[in-house]
Amino acid sequence: EKHCGSTKLWLPDGTFLPHDQSPMLEVLRTGVPTRNVEVFIERPDGSRLPVMVNFAALKNAQGEITGAITSFVDITDRKRNESVLRDMNEQLLLSAIREQRLAEQNEERFRMLANNIPQLAWIADAGTDGQVHWFNQNWYDYTGTTLEQMQGQGWHAVHHPDHAERVINKFAHHVQENLDWEDTFPLRRKDGEYRWFLSRMNVIRDESGKAVRIFGTNTDVTERRRAESNLALLAAVSQDLAVLASEDGVMPTLGARIAAHFHLSLCVFAEIDEAAERVVVTQDWHRDDVPGVVGEYRLAEYVSEDFRRALRSGEVLVVGDTATDPRTDPEKYAALRVRSIVCVPLVRDGQWRFLLSFHHSEAHEWREDEIEMMRELTARIWTRVERLRAEEQLRRYAAKLSEADRRKDEFLAVLSHELRNPLAAVSNAVQLLGMQKQEDPFHRQARTLIARQVQQLTRLVDDLLDVSRITAGKIQLRPERLAVNDIMQHAVETARPLIEKRRHELTLSLSPRPIWLYADATRLEQVVVNLLTNAAKYADEGAHIWLSTEQEADACVLRVRDTGIGISPELLPHIFDLFTQAERSLDRSLGGMGIGLALVKQIIALHGGTIAASSVLGRGSEFVVRLPVPAIEGPLLPSADQEMAEPTGRSLRVLLVDDNVEAIQAMAMVLENSGHQVQMAHTGPDGLKAVLDYEPNVVLLDIGLPGMDGYEVAKQIRQHAVFDHVVLVAVTGYGQEADRETSLKGGFNHHFVKPVDFGNVQLLLESVAEKVQKPSRRYKKTKPK
Repeated sequence: EKHCGSTKLWLPDGTFLPHDQSPMLEVLRTGVPTRNVEVFIERPDGSRLPVMVNFAALKNAQGEITGAITSFVDITDRKRNESVLRDMNEQLLLSAIREQRLAEQNEERFRMLANNIPQLAWIADAGTDGQVHWFNQNWYDYTGTTLEQMQGQGWHAVHHPDHAERVINKFAHHVQENLDWEDTFPLRRKDGEYRWFLSRMNVIRDESGKAVRIFGTNTDVTERRRAESNLALLAAVSQDLAVLASEDGVMPTLGARIAAHFHLSLCVFAEIDEAAERVVVTQDWHRDDVPGVVGEYRLAEYVSEDFRRALRSGEVLVVGDTATDPRTDPEKYAALRVRSIVCVPLVRDGQWRFLLSFHHSEAHEWREDEIEMMRELTARIWTRVERLRAEEQLRRYAAKLSEADRRKDEFLAVLSHELRNPLAAVSNAVQLLGMQKQEDPFHRQARTLIARQVQQLTRLVDDLLDVSRITAGKIQLRPERLAVNDIMQHAVETARPLIEKRRHELTLSLSPRPIWLYADATRLEQVVVNLLTNAAKYADEGAHIWLSTEQEADACVLRVRDTGIGISPELLPHIFDLFTQAERSLDRSLGGMGIGLALVKQIIALHGGTIAASSVLGRGSEFVVRLPVPAIEGPLLPSADQEMAEPTGRSLRVLLVDDNVEAIQAMAMVLENSGHQVQMAHTGPDGLKAVLDYEPNVVLLDIGLPGMDGYEVAKQIRQHAVFDHVVLVAVTGYGQEADRETSLKGGFNHHFVKPVDFGNVQLLLESVAEKVQKPSRRYKKTKPK
């Protein structure tokens, strides 16, 4: 980047090379080196620098790819020199032609120059119909023709039939109009092979500007085009492989593309089982006139021992003609309409595992660049296939784990339920024994012991049942508006007997400012009791325990800290896992099954909160719980010593929009009884129309509406400035912090979670009523168009 200022790459033909298809990323993905790739790097000023790049993977001792090494060779000078040399050659010839017109004595010099340039060159008279009267020696050497065969329009014969008409017509037009031209097309070599040439034609003019000659050159660009085509194929294949969902799609997805590139009649994807002496062709691509070969075959039928040794060593097997190659059985391959083959093996852990083979129905002399491309394609395909297989295996493992987890949850649930029946019988028997009027101390002590252990076992069963319910998603919270400090006091009273029994000191530091939550009181108390009892159990007698509450931004923070034994670093990351316990004495005198903290974390998560633990071994632990605080503060439900606030008497226009007719009818009745004017709508479009017609002060808007969801209704309402004062309240069953943020960003003022408490609604309406100016209006009573 210091040299170039950019990492944008372009192919020599001007095609942009995306970053995710760059040769560097391919090397990092496959580990296969890429050599002598010509690309252009774009500079910040838009100019492009030609470079020759080489990439090789860096691997550790285990063979894993850890990086890549790249070399860039600036070939600007080489390209410039080639261009300059070509231009010089052409200019020399042009100069020679001009001199030829001025003096015939330069004819010998001109022919010497023309015959020593690497291009195929020719000359035609200007203003004719394209008849060429001179070719250089390179033309004759390449085409294997003579001047008699080529002069006039005889040169048409060396053009490829697919391009001849286009090229001849274009040539004739430019000759007649005396115009320079440039084009690319194939020309037939004397051995019958067609190679691609860049053809340039220049009009030679005299001093007066009159066209007198036409001079042309043809530069062989076959290798460059092949390199560009190969790079384009690799990029396309890599893109197809990236989105391949299953290995079954390899040939359906890639077969036709690969076959078209190499002009194949058959392409085979096979797995090898040497122990069973078989090759299994799982997929193939074949031309319509060639039979498919999917199936199972004996290795010995098609793979000789020589072939097997070569393939097992990872060597690419190349057969140009099965009819003459002594290593093949002509009859077997003829039955499959196969005459030439390239087999690329994949060897893993010293075993020949897979095979990708490429076939022609005719004899074919495979080029080295074709073989190298097939090797590269095989490496990329197998890399993707192995990844897909690993991903599928992980999915199967995940499914098995999920099933095992489900069965575990079912077992816990059944166990918890089944244990309750004998526990109830024992508990009843203990209570019956306690009804005896006369009981000696020995029996009283035994009965008390049994009762205490039954109570302990019942608590453990309750914990098991709670875990199974939460994991199975069957537990239902009963949220209500509650004061956090009240819950803390109740939890302390529940945990106090154990704390006092172990002679601990408990310090409470509760927020002086009330913190109101929307939570399940029983479950929240269960969380705090569990944290306090854990602190009491895992501390030596006489330890210190702290319980504190405070509000930080939109979160209520609960902290339980102790000076107990602490948690080891190895255990701390797993402290909330099910059945995880700290080391205890052999008598297990502290009790428990490692369920409590797992249950605590799940209950907190159900409330949209988080819990974290920190500890230093031997110096105690701290647990921090964070719970979301609703946007509207204050006791929205009456407490035991507080009555529901009376309506202020200010009437508001309230619009209820919900497709649950019965639910909003009940809410409407309550609101009307409080003196408000209420209208209802049951679809998104009806709700939007009601806003325009009714001009409400407050809209309680369900999110999941038919016809148009609540977010869209709110968006359209907010598009009209005349309704800026309208208070929009999102009503939904989703209460996570992300859901609340979505509502606020969508134009809502508040977010209520179903079931909606009327106390919450009443406080909101009273707040809105105080801001409404009566009797004047803040806006003209005109409806938006």
